[in-house]
Amino acid sequence: DQADGANPFKEAVLKLAPQLITTLRKRAACDERATVRKASIAGLTSMLLVMDGESTSCLAQIFPSQSDIVIFCRLCGDQSVATRKAAAEAIATLVKNQYS
Repeated sequence: DQADGANPFKEAVLKLAPQLITTLRKRAACDERATVRKASIAGLTSMLLVMDGESTSCLAQIFPSQSDIVIFCRLCGDQSVATRKAAAEAIATLVKNQYS
């Protein structure tokens, strides 16, 4: 427990969020390896969920973006079953988070 309520790890992640999210989007959408696409989907979903609760961040208002949903929808038709499953789970998680 932090005495002042600050979480240094979360603060560091939030500082890196724009670059990290951009990299995860590129990897999810374009990498030739299915395992990389699958891991990128999981990472991107986690980042989007973290950013959703950040009212202090200007990024919170734009995540998940339309491009994120397009990427996940396209990946639902991926050649890899594991990637398709990860993309469908990501969409379900983001929708559930939006309406809970």
